[in-house]
Amino acid sequence: VMRTNIERALNDLVVSDKDITLSNILPAYLHEAGFDEISHDALEPCEHAMDEYLLLPSKSRVVSQRQILGLMVEYWFDK
Repeated sequence: VMRTNIERALNDLVVSDKDITLSNILPAYLHEAGFDEISHDALEPCEHAMDEYLLLPSKSRVVSQRQILGLMVEYWFDK
């Protein structure tokens, strides 16, 4: 099964025993997606990836829907 960039980034955090927070997921996602720095061009795909993650069947998710929704709230609150 081919995992998406957001799934690989979330898995990296889980395996590394890091908290699922925006400050951890952004660099992990950007690395997986091949971006070198945070920019509008890098953040937009991350936004879409979080939205699309919620469409995955729950059994396929690396983290819970609640955790992703928490990231999304944190992202949009800080934006």
